[in-house]
Amino acid sequence: MTEDYISNSALITADNNNPRFDLTGWSDIRFINNHGIYSIYTAVRYGRKYFIKTLIDKYRDLPEWQRLIFKEFELGIKLDYPGIARTVSWESIPGIGEAVVMEYVEGQQLNQWLDSAKRSRQERLGVVIQIAEAISYIHSLGISHRDLKPDNILVTNKGNIVKIIDFGLGDADDFVVYKHSAGTASFGSPEQITGKEPDVSMAADIYSLGKIMEKMLPQIRFRNLIRKCLREESSARPTAECVLKSLNKKSHSYIVVIAVAVIALLSGSIYNYKLLQSNKHLLTRQQTVAPDTVYVQRVDTVLIEVPGKPSESAIKAVWDKAIKDIDPQIKFIATYDFPDKKSHLDDIENIIPLWQEHLYYSFLEIGCTEDFAQEKRKELEKYMRRRLKEFSAAKADTIAY
Repeated sequence: MTEDYISNSALITADNNNPRFDLTGWSDIRFINNHGIYSIYTAVRYGRKYFIKTLIDKYRDLPEWQRLIFKEFELGIKLDYPGIARTVSWESIPGIGEAVVMEYVEGQQLNQWLDSAKRSRQERLGVVIQIAEAISYIHSLGISHRDLKPDNILVTNKGNIVKIIDFGLGDADDFVVYKHSAGTASFGSPEQITGKEPDVSMAADIYSLGKIMEKMLPQIRFRNLIRKCLREESSARPTAECVLKSLNKKSHSYIVVIAVAVIALLSGSIYNYKLLQSNKHLLTRQQTVAPDTVYVQRVDTVLIEVPGKPSESAIKAVWDKAIKDIDPQIKFIATYDFPDKKSHLDDIENIIPLWQEHLYYSFLEIGCTEDFAQEKRKELEKYMRRRLKEFSAAKADTIAY
C-alpha cells in the first residue's frame, strides 16, 4: 500500500488564503490508495486519526459524481452502529478538497483476514454474525448497502470487530440520485447483475450476505440457510433479522435426539422380550411352523408373539435393519461441525451401548440365544468404530476448513 506524505508547510503555502485552513487542525495527511472512483487518505486532527475519502481528479468536477459522494455522506451520517465505520463529517480539506471524513479502522479486508491466519469455526461465525447484525441495523433504517463484499468489510486487528465501509452504491427510499442497479458481479444479486428490477431492494444485500456465508461457513449446519439467501427470486429470500436469528441459534445436540430415539427402540425391544418371557407359561399347545414364521396364539384377549427357531435370513434381516438405522447416525457424528469440539469420540461412546442393547434384545426376540446376542453386541461395536473412521476420513478429503 502506497503512502504519500503531504507536508503541513506545503499546505500552508498552497492554501494561505483559505480562511478555513487555520480552523481544521489537520496534520500528517497521507495518500493511501485509489479505490474505484475515490482517493483515500489518512489524516490526524486533535490527536486522532481519520480516513478521508474524496473523488479522484478525473471525477472531482463532474456534478453526477459530486452528488454520488455526497449521497454516501448523507447515508453514512445516519448510521451509528459498532459494525459500521462511522461517518464523521463533510469538509473541505486543504490539499484534498471536498471530502467525507470517516472513522479510521486499523484492520484488514475480510479476505485478507481469512488468509492471514487459520481461523477457527467460532471466529468465522462470530464475524458473520457481526456482518448480519450490521446489515439488520441498516435495513431497519430503510437503507440498503448494494455492494456488500469482502473488500467492503474490514476486520480490526484487535478483537476481530467488523466494520462495514463504502456506502457509495447504497440507497434509501428518500433518495433520487443513482437509483439504477449497482453492485459487484461476484457478490451481486441476480437482479443487480441483470438489471431486471429497476429498484434493487434490500434483498440484494441478503444475497450478497449468502455469498459471504458460503465462503466463511462451510459447515453442514448453515447450508440450508445459505441456500435460502441465494434464492433467485428476491422476494423468496429471508430478511436480515431472520438470517441473524438462524445464525444465533445454538447448535442443538443432535446426539441427544439420536440417544432418545435409540432408547425408545431399546425400551420397545426389552418390553416385547419380557412380555414374551412372562407369558410363555400361558401357551397350551405346540405348533409346527416353518423356521422363519412368527405366529400368534390368542390366550384370553392377549396376542403373544412366539418366534420359531431363527434362520440365517431372519438374523440377517435384524442385523441389516440395525445397520441401516445406525449408518446415518454415525455419518452425522463424523461430519457435523459441533462448536469447540475437536473430537467426536465422546459422542460415539455414548450411543454404542444404546445400540448394543437394542440389537441384543432384537436378537433375543427372534429366538437367538443370549451367547449369540452377546457376540453380535461385540461385532456391532467394532463395526460402529470402523464406520466412524471411514466417514471422518471421507469428510477430511472433501471439506477444507
